[in-house]
Amino acid sequence: MCLSIFAYSANHGNINPLILTRGGAPRLRTVRIDTTTPFHSLPPLSNITTLAIQGREGGYFCFEFHTLRSILTIPTLTNLSIETWRCFYRDWANNPLRIKMPSLKTLRISQDSTTLRMLSFIDAPSLETLVLHAVDLRLVNTGQDIHKITTFIRLDTIAFLDCQYRFSNLYQELVNRIDMILHTLSCHATHIIISNHGGPSFIERDSNLLDFHRYMWPSLERITLDLSTFSDRMSYVRILEGSPQSITVRVVEPVFDQWARRPGGLTTLEKVCRLETMKVGDAMMDDPWPASGGLFREDGNLKNRFIWGETFRAKGPDQFLDD
Repeated sequence: MCLSIFAYSANHGNINPLILTRGGAPRLRTVRIDTTTPFHSLPPLSNITTLAIQGREGGYFCFEFHTLRSILTIPTLTNLSIETWRCFYRDWANNPLRIKMPSLKTLRISQDSTTLRMLSFIDAPSLETLVLHAVDLRLVNTGQDIHKITTFIRLDTIAFLDCQYRFSNLYQELVNRIDMILHTLSCHATHIIISNHGGPSFIERDSNLLDFHRYMWPSLERITLDLSTFSDRMSYVRILEGSPQSITVRVVEPVFDQWARRPGGLTTLEKVCRLETMKVGDAMMDDPWPASGGLFREDGNLKNRFIWGETFRAKGPDQFLDD
């Protein structure tokens, strides 16, 4: 249901989707809506398993907190994708109640940095895949006691795709707190994916999230790195040499080849990890999302700024070095 065209029309009238509401829709499982839909009429959501919430740039229409909370707490909700610029007006910190999501297995948040704050308040014991795309990681910090944050105990994969701290002049104390929050949430992950296009990733700058001397990653088996710059391999040597278990590190081929050209480049890395390569265009993970569809394009208000399938593919360095 993409109703933003009615929101900007002088003669939009009221929308009453009787085909959905009369007698309910007990077999409705997959729903895709934009953020204007609640202002008109929501389809029946009581039995859904898969929901994508999408929005237009500018965020003129947002969910009321109680509406969004009632959606998040649907007991059958298994797959949730929030792909908006601003999903709701109020701050999660002003609504500190825990949000229980017992069936949630896949959570994707794209562009809507404010929604990151919900991670500190949800209880999702079945969550397996967490994808963060194009968000400002600073906003994961809600100021609450980190010990009250619930760890995703069944998390298998966490992906940081084009995630950054928007400003470089962060206090290290704040960066450390963000690292602690992210680690508390995801410390059971077996696979971490870090991809950044257009500059160094947050791991290559301020973050110590993958410093094994600081943080334990007892289940971690794989790290996938889609580096957009030809980074210093020694920074990864220093990171990985603290790991108590052997980690498989997969890097995009141009970066791997550049490391191999340097004296002792691969030898030093192979002492602390198992190296694998991926080609530009290779999938970094299997997209577990069970329903098709990127952003709405029907009325022109919602621009297709990214396609999930392409987002999960390795892009490699922005510029290739000459041989």
